[in-house]
Amino acid sequence: MRDGLRSHRFQAVHTGCNAPRRNACLRHQYSLDHIRAIASALDEARVDAIEVSHGDGLKGSSFNYGFGAHTDWEWIEAVADVVKHSVLTTLLIPGIGTVEDLKQAYRLGVRSVRIATHCTEADISRQHIAAARDLGMDTAGFLMMSHMIEPEALAKQALLMEDYAPSVSTSRIVVALWTWTASGSATRLMIEC
Repeated sequence: MRDGLRSHRFQAVHTGCNAPRRNACLRHQYSLDHIRAIASALDEARVDAIEVSHGDGLKGSSFNYGFGAHTDWEWIEAVADVVKHSVLTTLLIPGIGTVEDLKQAYRLGVRSVRIATHCTEADISRQHIAAARDLGMDTAGFLMMSHMIEPEALAKQALLMEDYAPSVSTSRIVVALWTWTASGSATRLMIEC
């Protein structure tokens, strides 16, 4: 890990989000026709990337997190069939999804992955980030629940994730800070390093 956090550059990106979050708001019940229509419209609009998975990542469909109407593989295949421009991406949470799940997603056309851990557990992402690097995937490390630790500790966790993929020019670490308004809309401050 690097010494001297002050020498590292962090870029802040502010985005607004008014739509309900992902598949979870529909209890993971998207039909294949619905997901194809959404992906087709996003692809036609030239959205850079389309993330496809259960709301709790690859293999999130379970008693604990809610069963999906379809498997991740069925959703990914449906989207892969219609995208022509957008990069197909997915979410993987270590401990729920595995390296083997990541490899299967890659075989189905996924070329980018967001690997998410609790903000104090970046170390559990090492093998998943390394596997994504070895596959040549665009890789984002994502630190969840970032409000739970001090900024310097959070930066150290981000640097851990970054150090796990030093040879991937397209890897990045994203720390997301969410706030919700009384109307239910969300604002996300993403800090990318």
